[in-house]
Amino acid sequence: MNLILEECRVCKGQKTYKHSVTSSLPVYIWPLPQAKENLFLDAGLFICDDCSHVQLQSLDDTLINSFYEDEYFVLEDNVLDLDRVDLLVSVFGKEMLGGAKFLDIGGGNNPFAEPLSVRGVSSESWVVDINPKPSAAEKATQIVTGRFEDVPLPNGYFNFVTSFLSMEHFNYPPAVVARMAEVLQPGGLAVIEVPNLTGLIDLIPHYLVFHQHVSIFSIGALDSLFSLHGFRRQTILREDHSIMVAYENVHAPRKLCVPTIDPKAELDRFRSRMRKIDEDLKKVNFTSKLGGLGLYSAGGSSSLFLANFPWLREYLSLVFDRDERKQGRIVPGTDLVILPPEKIKSSGIDKLLFIDSAIYDNVAPGLSIDCVNLSPYLVASVDHRKGNSHSLK
Repeated sequence: MNLILEECRVCKGQKTYKHSVTSSLPVYIWPLPQAKENLFLDAGLFICDDCSHVQLQSLDDTLINSFYEDEYFVLEDNVLDLDRVDLLVSVFGKEMLGGAKFLDIGGGNNPFAEPLSVRGVSSESWVVDINPKPSAAEKATQIVTGRFEDVPLPNGYFNFVTSFLSMEHFNYPPAVVARMAEVLQPGGLAVIEVPNLTGLIDLIPHYLVFHQHVSIFSIGALDSLFSLHGFRRQTILREDHSIMVAYENVHAPRKLCVPTIDPKAELDRFRSRMRKIDEDLKKVNFTSKLGGLGLYSAGGSSSLFLANFPWLREYLSLVFDRDERKQGRIVPGTDLVILPPEKIKSSGIDKLLFIDSAIYDNVAPGLSIDCVNLSPYLVASVDHRKGNSHSLK
């Protein structure tokens, strides 16, 4: 693959340059059927000189569409969905949300209408999604199937447009934001959540670069994307491993915004952190005494962890995950078949690795084998973090 960026995905400028490359990443990062061939491609990190946006090389639509054919797993996180509603209520008030017209982009698996209802917010809630679940129709007022930029929707109709962890997937974000401006009422709000470049480097650096996330946003780049379509930032709702921002549709002058980070310095820090993590992990004793070494969790994060530290694969003999949809499949980039956690005790392994502290805290106390939490190696110390925690929760 020729690693070039034809134009910036935020400002459409052509003054971009390649910072660095991550080699041979699995294109499909979710567990695959055992007979499914994977594709391994390099991922280049590019910086726009005009708006400071960080993004991957140009990828054609056919390749991007293939990422989501049938091998991806959408996590249902009801607690996170409720947290989002609580955050909006704390900032805007229940009275403003009640009776409002919501359009949820990409909410076909976890419609925002459900947590709104749970919290007692009565609203008209539409969902637009390329492949919504049939169950979404039971929760939303109306389901529209197709690409948000292309489907017919009433202009000037909605009070809120929400997009939770989807903007980073879009190959042409300006078209998405331009359509938001059309369907929102004057003064309506776009509530956007995206992974945070700085927060990912601090907290889960191995999850920064992969082909599904063609954009890696900072607040400044996100501000520019929306400002160039007449929006004005109203408030930052959260800033940790992700960014959530509310933008008001005010038909403001269209301009680039001041960068909030030095993108080259941040990507230099990312590469430095990954080298240090690699060095530190190689000091850990992964050799098992008897039956072998296992890994708990087989999601996209685990696939990318092993892709970034591929020497770890030779130590592993088994992988476990509680999600029944993943069991019987293989971890991308390996020949390891995913087993249910109930098989841990009878598997014969005597050491089990975790890369998520919450899962480690929940699972490890119930096991009689040696459990190793690798998450502390991945998380930057507070003194070495560049990002500021900013949440109104």
